[in-house]
Amino acid sequence: MTTPEVAVLVGLQAAGKTTFYRRRLAATHAHVSKDNWPNARHRQRRQLRVIAEALGEGRNVAVDNTNPSPEEWGPLIVAAKEHGARVVAYWFPPDLTASLDRNARRPGHARVPEIGIHATVKRLRRPRLSDGFDAVHTVTFDDQGGFTVRDQDTADNGGEQPPGFRGHPSGGRAGIVGEARRVRDRYNAAFNAHDIDALLGTVSPGGAFLAPEGMAEGREELRSYLEEFWAAFPDVHTVLLESFDVDDMTVDELVLIGTHKGRYRGPGGRVIPPTGRPLNLRCCYVCTVENGLIISLRMYFDQLELLSQLGVPLP
Repeated sequence: MTTPEVAVLVGLQAAGKTTFYRRRLAATHAHVSKDNWPNARHRQRRQLRVIAEALGEGRNVAVDNTNPSPEEWGPLIVAAKEHGARVVAYWFPPDLTASLDRNARRPGHARVPEIGIHATVKRLRRPRLSDGFDAVHTVTFDDQGGFTVRDQDTADNGGEQPPGFRGHPSGGRAGIVGEARRVRDRYNAAFNAHDIDALLGTVSPGGAFLAPEGMAEGREELRSYLEEFWAAFPDVHTVLLESFDVDDMTVDELVLIGTHKGRYRGPGGRVIPPTGRPLNLRCCYVCTVENGLIISLRMYFDQLELLSQLGVPLP
């Protein structure tokens, strides 16, 4: 008998998960979603029961919920393993603006309150092999109205790694997590929590932070920059997409997500009054660590994309 599979779809509401299921998985996987039982008192309990019944019959299952964090996907992994099934994550990287737009075009009861999407994006975390998945695939829209599926993580890829490479469990390759990665992860966790003291505790007193808005040298300048940035985007946080480590350096690709609710001093010193618009900006961070502290953090993003998302006339 073929080993059954549990496919766990992970992404925002209106990210394309159900459409992807219909086009790619419907022929091979039974559809399971809490949305199928809107009036059930214990939807999670019922969902796990349906999954167990399907796996007991040797059928594949696709779980089509947002599944934003280990709290949701953990029980699914346990249920799969109890029945000897493979469990595969399909990760839909967040595009808050696109999800809100697609959701707004949904008819009547199919439309999700926007507050629900914003709540999900705050909890959203990229699945990884170290969570217990046998494989993790990334799903994106292609240019023909369909989907591209990329093998992001596979437990048996057997791939060669370049000398000195250390992959982070959150990124495309698993490997040893070194000091630089641990420090960078603490910085990112403190950034998402808006905990300035914890964040500055990861930075060298003479550390330099470079961003399109300018440079901050030392902890106090970085404090001033971040507090002003958090005031402009009070709900801002990051979702990690990829990360790679080489010796004392880490490189992260992430999405910066928030809402423009305060005065923002943008690139070139341009002051942008609050617009109330959502921000969903891809960024790259290059971080260098020495003696357990960050000595250099360089941030890059598309400045024109930022202005466009905030509805600011382009120069």
